[in-house]
Amino acid sequence: MERAAFLDAISTIQAQFDAIAGEGNVKVLDELAFMRLRNEDIDRRFFVVVRYGGATTNYGQTSLPISMTACGFVDRTDVLKTVLTEYALTYNLSTEAEIGGDYCIQFWNTPTVVQNFSEIAEGFCSLFALSGYIVFGDNANHILAVDYEYGEGEDDHETLQVISANLSLSIANNTQPKLAGKGLANSVGQYGTLSVSFSAYLTDSRLLNDLLDVAADPTYDKIDKTYHLTIHFRNGKKIEYDWRLASFAPSQNLGALPMATMAFTL
Repeated sequence: MERAAFLDAISTIQAQFDAIAGEGNVKVLDELAFMRLRNEDIDRRFFVVVRYGGATTNYGQTSLPISMTACGFVDRTDVLKTVLTEYALTYNLSTEAEIGGDYCIQFWNTPTVVQNFSEIAEGFCSLFALSGYIVFGDNANHILAVDYEYGEGEDDHETLQVISANLSLSIANNTQPKLAGKGLANSVGQYGTLSVSFSAYLTDSRLLNDLLDVAADPTYDKIDKTYHLTIHFRNGKKIEYDWRLASFAPSQNLGALPMATMAFTL
């Protein structure tokens, strides 16, 4: 991750707050910039002070903790809390932004009240804390979306929100020792198999309901049914086939949302 990414992170956070609250209603600053503000500079806007924690750097990725302190005058506390909550819900798990030219994914917690009636400038403010972290990856590619097309109409499709995904391509090779040269055998590719598996929350979606219908009445025509799925990648690549169901396993545990794991093959 380039050093400029730390500065770009503030610019990205500012742009995201502008999208939530409207341009000019929230001012995002780092700690030093906020300390340099004069009393007359603090107006009716919401101020968000960004503080970076110690980043964890592994090969190919950097995890940067971020804590934000937001302040607003007490008569606008409800509005500030709404803005911060909407920010966390909108950009948690978001991969849309690129910071410093790197791929990144954001994780945010919902805001908490730190202090009410804190004296700032010539008024009293409420302080909120919002924390999270951003994971940067250099040139990372990932699955953006999985689309299920269940009809021929323009609106006959849905996007499956997957938690995890695995794509597997296996190629069967026929090794020919008689074609060997200098003791090495040559292999000839015969055929390949392609499969994909997903984990998702068990929701009232069209695809999951269609799979439940198969489990409820596993007749031959339902077992042999194909599902038109398109897997979209961040770099624009896509894998689009008519898949056949290989397995479907809904599960649930007390205290957690029900899950479903499904696998498809060609």
